[in-house]
This record gives sequence, structure tokens and C-alpha cells, in this order.
Amino acid sequence: MTMGHKQQVALFRYSVIVPLETGTSDPAISNHESFRQAAQKNYIGPDGMKATVGASTVPKCHHAYKNGGFEVLLPQSRKN
Repeated sequence: MTMGHKQQVALFRYSVIVPLETGTSDPAISNHESFRQAAQKNYIGPDGMKATVGASTVPKCHHAYKNGGFEVLLPQSRKN
């Protein structure tokens, strides 16, 4: 995976959590509900195809971003 593609994936992950990070999510609902709603949406992924995000992925990305910034949203190499 090239660095450009990794950055596109990280930007996609950030686009899913950006309402929570920028304070534009509905303040009347909990983070848990915001995560659930984000997981129900359809997105356009970095490859231009329709994509969905798993319910457990949204809070993972949110907490990772809060603790480590944008860099932690970059895909990591998988070792077999």
C-alpha cells in the first residue's frame, strides 16, 4: 500500500468521526448514539466505492484519534 493510499484511508476514517471531533454532532445525543448513527450511514470509500463502517470501528477510530492524532488513523502493515 502506497503512502498516498494510506493517507486516503486515514482521511476516510477521519471523515467518519469528524462530527465528534469538531463538535458538529448533535449535543443532545450521547457519543454512543453518535457512533451508532455513524455506523448506519453509507460512505464513499477511498476507492470511490460505496462503503460502510462497522459499529465497533467508529469508537475505535474516535478514541485512537483523541489519543494519538491523525497519524494513528493510517493503516498499519499486517504481518502474517
